[in-house]
Amino acid sequence: EGSLSWRGVGMGLTFYRGLLDKIDAKVEVFRPSSCKYKSGVEPYILNKMSKENREQMLSLTDSMWDVICQMVSQSRNIPISALKRYASELDIVLAEDAVKYGLVDELAYEDRLAEIYKSYGVEPTDDGIYNTVSLGEYIMERTLTPMRVSVDDRTALSLNSKDLVAILYADGQIVDGSIYMDDYVYGTRLAHELRACRLDPMTKAVVLRVNSPGGSALASDVVWREMMLLQQEKTLVVSMGSMAASGGYYISMPADIILADRLTLTGSIGVYGVMFNLEDTFKKHLGITFDSVATSDSADALGIFHSLTAKERKAIGRSVDKIYDTFISHVAEGRNMSEESVRKVAEGRVWSGVEAKEAGLTDDFGGLNEAISM
Repeated sequence: EGSLSWRGVGMGLTFYRGLLDKIDAKVEVFRPSSCKYKSGVEPYILNKMSKENREQMLSLTDSMWDVICQMVSQSRNIPISALKRYASELDIVLAEDAVKYGLVDELAYEDRLAEIYKSYGVEPTDDGIYNTVSLGEYIMERTLTPMRVSVDDRTALSLNSKDLVAILYADGQIVDGSIYMDDYVYGTRLAHELRACRLDPMTKAVVLRVNSPGGSALASDVVWREMMLLQQEKTLVVSMGSMAASGGYYISMPADIILADRLTLTGSIGVYGVMFNLEDTFKKHLGITFDSVATSDSADALGIFHSLTAKERKAIGRSVDKIYDTFISHVAEGRNMSEESVRKVAEGRVWSGVEAKEAGLTDDFGGLNEAISM
């Protein structure tokens, strides 16, 4: 009575413009004019995707779907055209459909697994239980072999008694600071770990596993600096996970080699800023007002309880443009590209791993094992 979902790849966004209008909240967006694909601000200012974002997301879904169909086609010996037709027509819904169209081999309850194990010569323990591992445990064992040893705050694979490959993880949103918390990459902390690898005479190479949508420009730049210094002294390889975009790509640029999965979302070379004005929201809906004194016209600038002045808009615009120009120059330096060619693949656009390799933003496909073998 199970099922198999085979419908294709889709991406959706939630838009808050209507809600913000209802509560009289005003939004101002700052992004370089050429960053037309940097779409993180769109949910606050639009009611649907822009033309550029729709183009970008269609390209991503098409690229990802092509990769998935190619892999399934090779594994199951089913023509790609047939796989795409099955998805379009919703031919595969029931468990029986999955068997009929060749995506699974047979249907069985869990108790049948004992027969299958036996056919492969696998025997249970004395109490009749089979030793199993979760998918996550299996992946970790395949990725980090039993030779791993702990060195300070990092995990390393021992090549011999004197040479180590240090493996660091940048997993989560990039934020400022040096503490540790799951789902976040603290820039100062990661920079310190990179520095420790650079100064450790036993560490001969470093692999940085990046799985991040980006975040703080400052934290990303702090990490970038240590990556650049490390690359000048030791072999440095970046292994991209499911996402290494914006700041996640920023910190990857200095590497000697960048490996990505074909389905990795990467690039997003761009920047934006968002400022909210909630003065009317508090006044009209909550009856709360604000007043202040200041030593200069700009002492209370960039607050959320008044409209931005022309001077404030200019200051934010200068900052955003500077960050974008720096991002472009770092990519050009790290990837041995001209700034002009970088700008053509930048514009804040997100690329799939396949597209990123074609654009010269990554070097090859591969996972953590391949990165370590480099």
